[in-house]
Amino acid sequence: MRRTLTIITTNKCNLSCEYCFVKDKKELASIDEVTLKNGIEWFINQSLLSKNKSDSLRFVFFGGEPLIEFSKIIYSVNLAKSICKEANIQCGFQIITNGTLFNKNIERFCIENDIDIQVSIDGANEGHRKPSTEKNKTTKHDHIINNTRNLLETNLNITVNMVYSASKVDDIFSNFSFLINLGIKNIRLRPSIGFDDKWDLKKLKDEMKKVLDVAINNSQLNIHPFKYLLNESRRIEDVLSNDPRYNLDNEVYCEVGKNNLCLNTNGDVYPCHRFVFDNDSNLFLFGNVNSNMFSVDKIRSFLSYRPRRDGGCKNCEYKYLCDNQCLYAFYEKNRNLNDADTCLCTVTKAVLSLMVEEGLIKTKKQFNHTAEGACL
Repeated sequence: MRRTLTIITTNKCNLSCEYCFVKDKKELASIDEVTLKNGIEWFINQSLLSKNKSDSLRFVFFGGEPLIEFSKIIYSVNLAKSICKEANIQCGFQIITNGTLFNKNIERFCIENDIDIQVSIDGANEGHRKPSTEKNKTTKHDHIINNTRNLLETNLNITVNMVYSASKVDDIFSNFSFLINLGIKNIRLRPSIGFDDKWDLKKLKDEMKKVLDVAINNSQLNIHPFKYLLNESRRIEDVLSNDPRYNLDNEVYCEVGKNNLCLNTNGDVYPCHRFVFDNDSNLFLFGNVNSNMFSVDKIRSFLSYRPRRDGGCKNCEYKYLCDNQCLYAFYEKNRNLNDADTCLCTVTKAVLSLMVEEGLIKTKKQFNHTAEGACL
């Protein structure tokens, strides 16, 4: 089991993407070293004290653009490695970045510390730049691509996060192909919801079918959500066949608030990074590492939400496979944690249905049938 702490190094960013959920929502603050020390020590101690002790810890640096405060990343990595080594626990790191600020010094540090990199690239020049505006006009798409090419020449684990929108649905496969031709092996495909929601579902499925054909027929590629769906489908079948009493409905996919937490720039701890930037963020504030005061009631209340069991996912045929059972997406859309985001669901189902039609994954009904058979 692995626990993850997302650290928001800064709310500042050198870009201004229209679909970004961070921009314009908080003051342009950066984290200080005292807060980093308190947060990292608190997270490691809590993990060690847990009755379900973690096999490893993961620290993810997020923003804004986290590399604006690269010195804080250096401090955090060195501190976390030192404490984890003394505690005899494994730790790993990831930086989620727009890819504009990489240089040889940053690259060298990442190599020395085996830091995973997730870069946001939505595709070719036109596909990448259309949804966003640049505060700094010298920040070019080709600069991001050159930085990414340099990273690909290292042994670092590089993932590209490719956001696709309703207005650019026709370009999904061409943008995907651009990334494949660049040499990217790990790609996360994510829809932009709430920014542009007039989806042509037929075009979406047509484009995703072409992506699926490439993803399934090339074992070297790790394309999300398709690789995840195959692995999760097999995992669920194993769970049902080996222990039919196991209650899949009690799970939240990303284990938000349980094994995944977020540290804000001022030391506040939230279930995940999405809740930090909501106008109602205080409702989901678990506590603060500087004051070392936490609300057990808030934590217990948050962890009681189970959309597969009680909420808007209860009767969904894809509920065991969907990784978009995002409690924040529900809250952002409906201001509660139980009702699903219908637009997100519609887009997700369109993609999931492709694999069902190909016979690659099973729906809830098929899984339930498997469970009943196992019980007999």
